[in-house]
Amino acid sequence: MKEAAYIIIAMIIFWNGVTHTNDFNYRYAVNHSNPVNYYYQPQPGNPRKLWGCPMQQNSWNSGIHPLFEPPVPSGANLILLTPAIFGAAAALTVGFSLYGRSFSRGYSKFIFFVNIYAIIASLGAGTYIFETLTLEERKDAKLKDIILPLITVILFFALLFNLVYTLYPSSFSGTIGKTPVTQLISFLSLSIGSISVGETFNVTPEKSGTQIMAAVESFWNLFVLSLLISLIT
Repeated sequence: MKEAAYIIIAMIIFWNGVTHTNDFNYRYAVNHSNPVNYYYQPQPGNPRKLWGCPMQQNSWNSGIHPLFEPPVPSGANLILLTPAIFGAAAALTVGFSLYGRSFSRGYSKFIFFVNIYAIIASLGAGTYIFETLTLEERKDAKLKDIILPLITVILFFALLFNLVYTLYPSSFSGTIGKTPVTQLISFLSLSIGSISVGETFNVTPEKSGTQIMAAVESFWNLFVLSLLISLIT
């Protein structure tokens, strides 16, 4: 009997604490029909005690909501960016570790795989931007919301160009850096130019495989630009 009494007393204390805690958290409310009029809703028959317990739904049914509503999170799934992120990390690692070691065989199979992967990564990043800008919950989406996927795609293609050139130097020609860092900077410039104004900065893809890769990045830019224009107008 004593144990049961202790349990009942503990439950009463716990419930009282929860109620008062929620009184503190929920006491300020706003009537959405008059957003300027901030007030709190007293309980019927006890004007000194506020509606606070989440189970007390009368205030919600009357149109009273918490003053500070939690922000609606973006529905865009970050997993859509993982192909580009992992691909960029792999290209960075392999490109720098194999710098100065070129291959004479296997180009066709390698560039085919790279182009397929580039298409998959581009589709993922494009879908991420589409969801970010068009979901019903994110009508207030701004240009800053696409900075992450934009930077991810730029780095992904820059590192991919750098990897292909490292393994097969004949795939590109033009003004390309002679050290690992300057070489990467050259292809970073190519990636930025391809995704913005179509400028190559004197770095030219010489083979059809690398031309397709550059075209994929340019097409991704066209898709995102068209999406932004359609939402603005």
